[in-house]
Amino acid sequence: MDSTLLLLHYPIILASPPPVIHLNSPPRTYHCEADWRWSPLPFVDHDVWVVLRGEGALSCHGHDFSLRPGSAFILLPGARVVARHRPDRPLHVFAAHFSCRPGDVPSLPECADGKRGCVHVQLSSLQLVTAVAEACAGQAFQAGLASMDQNLSVSYSAVLVQSLVLHILAESHRRIIPPGQARVETCVEAVRREPGRRWTPAEMARMSGFSVPQFNRHFHSATGLSPARFVIMQRVERAAQLLVETDLTIAQIAEALGYSDVYFFYRQFRQVRGVTPGSLRHSTNKAHGDGV
Repeated sequence: MDSTLLLLHYPIILASPPPVIHLNSPPRTYHCEADWRWSPLPFVDHDVWVVLRGEGALSCHGHDFSLRPGSAFILLPGARVVARHRPDRPLHVFAAHFSCRPGDVPSLPECADGKRGCVHVQLSSLQLVTAVAEACAGQAFQAGLASMDQNLSVSYSAVLVQSLVLHILAESHRRIIPPGQARVETCVEAVRREPGRRWTPAEMARMSGFSVPQFNRHFHSATGLSPARFVIMQRVERAAQLLVETDLTIAQIAEALGYSDVYFFYRQFRQVRGVTPGSLRHSTNKAHGDGV
């Protein structure tokens, strides 16, 4: 379905009940630059965010997600997000900020909490997302909106985005976690609780009841990351938290998180976060000093 076909159907769409979401930004596709990194302030509204092309990683409230085409998120008000991509495979992302009254969109969480900052699914098909993105960007769509009443044009845009939001929510409830992935969750939560522990592949596999090769396969299927990479991500995120919230020295933080070599800790931290531990602490202290 292309944007022209969607546009031809807009009278039918607009004849349905009015959309219950309010767009706070124009829906659009973002082509991220090679050096793109994303660490916004906590969200004040909902943000539907879907990867069309590229690869990367996103962290939200202690949960790490690999990014690839079809990675779809509804980021919640109050969510804290850090994301980056592979410079050789930059992200193309369709996104739109929106708000709605509590209960107007069934199953949509009102805001983030301590454990959850987003709704996430891996879409098996990009057909709807691509159609909505092309419709919002296409010349036929823009020409059609120019000839429409302003209220109708806003309603049509909201209907398109709302259809995508409902699709993501439906997919999130339809998804059934395979038994193998459910067993991996025990290990995932244990690593999150104790990232500084010396985790070995054999111990993690034994905790989940698998052989090491089986565990590696199920773990990657559940998280999109290898077990070793997941441990590194959890250590770095905990280190970032300690850098911001405590007065521990960088060497003390490295030791607490299982690093015997502080310089190796520096390298891993910079690989994951894009800045050194000292730079993160300095920028955070400066922001607090400036009243940001």
